[in-house]
Amino acid sequence: NGSGGDSTADPAYAPTIPNITVPTRTGYTLQGYYTKTAGQGTRVYDEKGNGLIPWTSTSKVTYYAYWTANTYTITYKDQGNTTYSGNNASSLVTSHTFGTTTTLVSGTKTGYTFGGWFTASDCSGTAITQITATQISSNTTLYAKWTANALTFTGKDLGSVVYYQHVSNSVNVASNG
Repeated sequence: NGSGGDSTADPAYAPTIPNITVPTRTGYTLQGYYTKTAGQGTRVYDEKGNGLIPWTSTSKVTYYAYWTANTYTITYKDQGNTTYSGNNASSLVTSHTFGTTTTLVSGTKTGYTFGGWFTASDCSGTAITQITATQISSNTTLYAKWTANALTFTGKDLGSVVYYQHVSNSVNVASNG
């Protein structure tokens, strides 16, 4: 099931089986051709299409391509292509295997609400919560969208508090006393 996968060779006696053109298949790597399915039996072609066995057949023979799914790296950044500032980096999924679904872990950051993961650095489009089986076929970067939480104050004496200001994960409080 790859592009260009119907290679044929004219059967004739030769020191080795003739080389073939290797097919391509999005999200997979060809490991070679074998005499049985699922990479079983004798390996007759390598991943580059080089013949590996003597050519002794004088009739048509079927060989089976053996493919393995590629695994791609997931990198996380903040909106605008800056370093990821969430406080749960160690719990984020760092790879995706083609043909499977990868569920993403939500970001967490003190003082902020997580708005989702996006494939665009400006966090435009729709947030994603998983990577579907065929959604990516190369290493990818996902971007976190953060919205600063509103600060509220509940207390008996507001006379000594002038303002609250949210600055880079900290709260500055000024008093008028």
